[in-house]
Amino acid sequence: SNIRSRTGRMAVATIALTLGAPGGLLLSSVLFTALGYWPVYAIDSGLAVLALMYIAVRIPSGTPMVLRMPADNASASAADDAGRRSLARDACSAVDNGNSTTVADVNYGGDGGHKVLRFGSGVYATLVTCFKPRPHHQRAFLLLLLLAMLGVVTAFGSISFLYLYVKKLFDWSYNSFIYYTVASTLLDVVGTTVMLSVLSHHMGVPDLWLGLVAALFKIAADTITATATMPIMLYVAAAGSMFSLVTPVVIRSQLSKSVSPAELGKVFSLLSSGESILPVVMGPAFTAVFKDTLDTVPGAVFYIAALAYGFTAVIFGVLLGFRASRRGVEEENSPLLQEDESQ
Repeated sequence: SNIRSRTGRMAVATIALTLGAPGGLLLSSVLFTALGYWPVYAIDSGLAVLALMYIAVRIPSGTPMVLRMPADNASASAADDAGRRSLARDACSAVDNGNSTTVADVNYGGDGGHKVLRFGSGVYATLVTCFKPRPHHQRAFLLLLLLAMLGVVTAFGSISFLYLYVKKLFDWSYNSFIYYTVASTLLDVVGTTVMLSVLSHHMGVPDLWLGLVAALFKIAADTITATATMPIMLYVAAAGSMFSLVTPVVIRSQLSKSVSPAELGKVFSLLSSGESILPVVMGPAFTAVFKDTLDTVPGAVFYIAALAYGFTAVIFGVLLGFRASRRGVEEENSPLLQEDESQ
């Protein structure tokens, strides 16, 4: 997709994923009551198989990483050319030093001057792409965005304890919790749609400002949840977190705008790996905190979630400050400094 539509497209994908949750909760409750456990998991497995089949059949993917470096392209910037050559030098250096990573194929494309490098190790190629030096401080920008997403993923760990939390405090039934979850999800979808369509598309507010504001709202919402003394406060918190989906959307959008199209797969591969590994580490940590504080500070996990979003908000502030300090200098054409164009 082009730069202008990328944030909006990612928002649509995130909203579609989010809307599946309340439907699944309502349907699973009915199926469990009528049929029991195994039909629920059988249907879930069947839907997962259908999704995998669709991905395999309809979504093209290439196994090798193809790196194109135009030799004679007047429109290509010197910065992009330097970044590509840096990656090529890293790969060739690894081969010269006896590294197991190999360059499987090198082609010189005649008049086009293309070099195609294929790496035998996907992990190495991913790390090289994400950590290689980049002009205009783009590497720092990229890594800070990855850290910001890790803060968001850490905060998501508190959601698993929400039902136990409300059951202890307010003795909610499962059906009451489902109704709250559905209402909260719908508020998230409405808030994300309004923020991105009005503030981003029509008013042209930069992505990073949207991410910062959404993170601050989420901090307030988690704090209200942690200090709730009556059920209505949970609904107030749900209203306060209605922009929470904007933060991960903005991070993914900014990541996609900060690297070349050839590098998107590697960058998002590292992001997905972090999103998968972090819950394995933080899950037991959240469980231990929840068990140890259940009788004293039952909302402790939500304080931790607020701190995690605070970490993400600080990163957004740093990126905004850096962008403002560099505005108007010779690097203003860098992808790092370009004005956000969300839709």
